[in-house]
Amino acid sequence: MGLYPLVNIRIDTTRSGNPYGWMVDSTLRMMVTGIPLKGQDSVALASRGVFVNISPFAKDALVMIQQKPSDTTMKHHFELRHDSCFRMINQTPSAMITDKSGSENSYYLANRLSNGCLANWKPTGGTKDLMDQVSSAPGVLGLVSWSYLCERKSKLVKDRLNRMQIVPFVDSTSKPIFPSQSTIVTGEYPLTRTVYMVTSEPFAGPATGFAAWVASSEGQRVIRLFGGAPMRI
Repeated sequence: MGLYPLVNIRIDTTRSGNPYGWMVDSTLRMMVTGIPLKGQDSVALASRGVFVNISPFAKDALVMIQQKPSDTTMKHHFELRHDSCFRMINQTPSAMITDKSGSENSYYLANRLSNGCLANWKPTGGTKDLMDQVSSAPGVLGLVSWSYLCERKSKLVKDRLNRMQIVPFVDSTSKPIFPSQSTIVTGEYPLTRTVYMVTSEPFAGPATGFAAWVASSEGQRVIRLFGGAPMRI
């Protein structure tokens, strides 16, 4: 029998809502989320005898995508106004969509945009539904996570990206800025967020050890090699 006789690994990307509420499950020792821990969540978990460790290990971003236009000379960009709204340049989208309600992308939008601007974005059935709508309908603007677009080995993602393009951000000097490892880590691309590894082990077990490795120089290098944006380059 080894030091850790039984380690169960479960990958669940279907849940929605506050992820910290899941940590009351005694079988859950680690999760990955782009939502920061709030004070009330920490107090609520402590009242249930759950104490978590938070390790920021990567950066992610929200990316605007659209079907590739037939007129390739028309350059589309977006900018962020002072009232926390997007303004599209050279186009008026027929629809602006994000993934399902309650997702981490929806959480980011709700905390990043003003209420008036947020109302312009309509939820879909999820990332797959969003990608299908964007790739099949010109004029539809979708918002997805950059990490999803970095799935280099996914034939499905590659096929869809061949029919779509990323809409860059335009800064105050009218310079187009695309999401990349560099612009996300430095914050030059604006729609960025930190990704956290959350553990809740009563001892230094496998989840704690894995979180420490991911945050190490070697773990950060692996994230970079796979196309992700580590906390540091």
